[in-house]
Amino acid sequence: LASNALKIMSIRGPKAALQMLTRALDADPSNSQIRGALAMALFSTNNEELGLEVMKNVPDSSTASFDYWISYSNISVEMAKKPASDIWLPRAMSYFKKAEKLPDVSPLLYRSMARLATSIGNPEESILYYGVGAALLVEKGELEGAKMLLGEGLTVHKDNEALTESL
Repeated sequence: LASNALKIMSIRGPKAALQMLTRALDADPSNSQIRGALAMALFSTNNEELGLEVMKNVPDSSTASFDYWISYSNISVEMAKKPASDIWLPRAMSYFKKAEKLPDVSPLLYRSMARLATSIGNPEESILYYGVGAALLVEKGELEGAKMLLGEGLTVHKDNEALTESL
């Protein structure tokens, strides 16, 4: 049920998947990947409050998946675009940091963290995350991806020695 719901969401979009995602979460409330997907689907169909409620009701956040924390971060970034939203960007960073602690972290997580750190006004963290993401890409043999990430970092943080040396 869960894998079918995720397939429907990726193929037909969030609105088409809402009912099946809801059923999948009802069948397995501890499935944090489905919880994150349902919340994102609700959010993208203008049901932000219900989407946030779905995320908050995770039975055990200590076992939440990488996808759950990424979804929560992305929802927080979107909430930050609304009026009176000064709490959402720091929340998004805290959710990204929870995702970072999980195994098999994607280098793209660090790009998102770097961009968010920049928007929060923390250039030191931003530079760090650009560097870590690039290093992970190099470890995976994705040299072009690493160059692109470092190039983005240098566009934001002009003449930064650490990023220049990594390039």
